[in-house]
Amino acid sequence: MKKYIKGLKEHRERKAKAMLVNVFESSNLDINAHGKPFLDDIIKNIIPLQNRTRGSIFEVMAEVIIGNTFGITDFDKQVSFVTPYGVRRIDLFSKNQAVAIEIKSGFARLNSATRAQVRKDISILNNEDSVDRVVWFCFRGATKPLIKHLTESQIEYVDLEYDKLDCDVEGEPKTIIMEAHS
Repeated sequence: MKKYIKGLKEHRERKAKAMLVNVFESSNLDINAHGKPFLDDIIKNIIPLQNRTRGSIFEVMAEVIIGNTFGITDFDKQVSFVTPYGVRRIDLFSKNQAVAIEIKSGFARLNSATRAQVRKDISILNNEDSVDRVVWFCFRGATKPLIKHLTESQIEYVDLEYDKLDCDVEGEPKTIIMEAHS
């Protein structure tokens, strides 16, 4: 798993560098004239921008996919719930259907941050009358330990496998959503 995470990080850095090179070249600037520390600093600032942008894009994609697949169309965004473990901000919340939705745009894994989110989600399920379900939608999948932790915690997991979509001859996706685990 560490090798996979390292590969993701390296891929992201290559993408950031390629983006930077394209900007310099399109502006007719010599990228090598500024030195490695300058370029490394720019890349460190580009990566968080990529993450924030990707998160917003995937939230919109999730609204469409969730709406089409599950018939949930009335979302409030970034709804906060107070738990004994701190504030939990949910990406999408449907009050009419009593479902709180967490969107993971990258490959999700079990770590201290996701454990804290799950702890808060359990509290929301047990204490908030307005929430009957918590569903995690992972666009690029999740580790087996995270999936197990979610399902043991009564949190539904849906693997959208965004980057593994397979198309049939007409170009229509064969599979959009893998089996939901609950």
